[in-house]
Amino acid sequence: MNIRDIARLAGVTHTTVSKILNNKGSISEKTKKRVLSVIKRANYYPNEAARITSTGRSGEIAFVSSRYASPFISLVLEGAEDCSYAMGKYENKISTYSTRGTKELKRDVFMRIAAGRLADAVIALALRPEKNAMKLFGKNDINVILIEEKAAGAYAINVNNSAGAYDAVIHLAKRGRKKIALIRGVTGSEEVGRVPFDRERGYRKALAEAGIEFNPDLVEPVIAYSFEEGKKALDNLLKRDRKVDAVFCAAGDICAMGVMKRAWQLGIKIPSDLAVIGFDDIPAASLVSPSLTTVRQPVFEMGSMAFRMAVDAAENRALQPQNVIIDPKLVARESA
Repeated sequence: MNIRDIARLAGVTHTTVSKILNNKGSISEKTKKRVLSVIKRANYYPNEAARITSTGRSGEIAFVSSRYASPFISLVLEGAEDCSYAMGKYENKISTYSTRGTKELKRDVFMRIAAGRLADAVIALALRPEKNAMKLFGKNDINVILIEEKAAGAYAINVNNSAGAYDAVIHLAKRGRKKIALIRGVTGSEEVGRVPFDRERGYRKALAEAGIEFNPDLVEPVIAYSFEEGKKALDNLLKRDRKVDAVFCAAGDICAMGVMKRAWQLGIKIPSDLAVIGFDDIPAASLVSPSLTTVRQPVFEMGSMAFRMAVDAAENRALQPQNVIIDPKLVARESA
């Protein structure tokens, strides 16, 4: 079977079938249903290689992150996936790429996508392509949508991380906490992105306004934002200062839950001995005991928004890159 056979069976032109397969043009729902019914009965799958050769389009949306999965990454990707099926665009055609947190692999991933035209648009989570890759994306007409990052010529969706961190630390200070520790992502290279810097800036601003002196011994970096790192981070903080009475875990809710687990193992009561605040508000945050106070960012919605941007950009070259800023919200629960 080929596209002309499908067209003959459905009583339409092969151009109409092509438009339906590629979600192009204005086709009536009645015609679309009839053609799709024929395609299903005929067990027909289009020749993707031929289509890519003829159109110069991959028919894929690339999703690039430092890991394939974490609760945060999975929620962003879920938002993109749900939006895909709701729109009827790029269904089951979101290709995932992992950089494993290394600069070399990040450069290779973005350059391969750009040079090979492996995607119609790219969504990158907390990563910024290098200038050479951005130039090649532009040259090959591939739009880039950045979540939690910015770059010239790219669409951007960012949370006001500094404001979210400020709100969390002010909340702790108003409850009489004086030794407020910060757990954040590592800094020191462009690979980590803007987020750890922005959240530490909000943390420092809140401390200053509360009249609490900044103490570098109360800042603990983590790499993978994991549960086990949270446990180890609390150990490290307590070794340096046994009087820590609060932890703002800017490295995310999973890491914050690691802090809570380790506190329980050490006989430290939450929140009376140690208050804990996370960041993200993943579903599990309200399920743990005590429930986790956290800074909510609309993670699922960010994935949906990025996907819509990717489709709009891929289908309309006249769109100007947008820069969306989202305000997070402190959600007070039992841990602080």
